[in-house]
Amino acid sequence: MTDFFIETKPAKNCAEGHISEFVTLVNKGDEVDAQGLRQRVKASHLLTFARLDGVLVGIAVICPAETKNPRSWAAGVILRRPKSPYSFVFPTQKV
Repeated sequence: MTDFFIETKPAKNCAEGHISEFVTLVNKGDEVDAQGLRQRVKASHLLTFARLDGVLVGIAVICPAETKNPRSWAAGVILRRPKSPYSFVFPTQKV
């Protein structure tokens, strides 16, 4: 049986190992500025980890809305809700 699990938690509550996994997967996509990435990930509000049979297969981040360049946080679709203190970043697949 296939086990699919999605976990979302505050970045400040993530273990260093989870932060490292997140950063590694972002860097594999080669679409995000790697300089300062770990610090940006740690400064985010929420991190989401999607696992298939225990293997990390997807990630998402909710970063501060005041971020000047949300594309520096992650590649993907960026949604800004009016009067919301957050930007929602959903990764997209490179074609």
